[in-house]
Amino acid sequence: IEIIEPTVNYYHPSPNKQKDTTQTKVGQSIDVNSIVIKKGSFNYFSENGKENLAKVRNININFEGIRFNERTVEKKIPFKFNQFQVQVDTLFFKLNDQQYKVSSHMKWNDSELYLKDYRLKPIKTNGKKYIPNTTTSDIFDIESPELFLTNTDWGFNNLDKFYFKTDLIK
Repeated sequence: IEIIEPTVNYYHPSPNKQKDTTQTKVGQSIDVNSIVIKKGSFNYFSENGKENLAKVRNININFEGIRFNERTVEKKIPFKFNQFQVQVDTLFFKLNDQQYKVSSHMKWNDSELYLKDYRLKPIKTNGKKYIPNTTTSDIFDIESPELFLTNTDWGFNNLDKFYFKTDLIK
């Protein structure tokens, strides 16, 4: 399966919105050799659509050895895969009200993650002052021309919380 130049706009769901409880039934496994996405775009907006929370441009993805079945359908990633490779240009994510991250290029595969012009920055008001940290979390101000992570492992745990592990940062 090959998808060329898709644009995906995702709107953050309202916390008050009731979840769809319709049960999805999958009779058999669906196996696909590969899914390839070329030159895609992704936008993640606040629930009212006024704030852009994430923007990713020139997304190129290759998943190989895909299996979709009744055990995977309810997962955050609704299929299993053997290998993957992701490349993007222009990556922006607003992590929370105090911080955002940006990279001009990213490559990611089964075991490595490379980020070019990586920045993890506090959010400023009027481009001058940092927003005060009213949380119990630390806020970082990091810039790196290149960030290379090896031996990566990621996914969702039993509580559907995302995890990311790496052995070495270069």
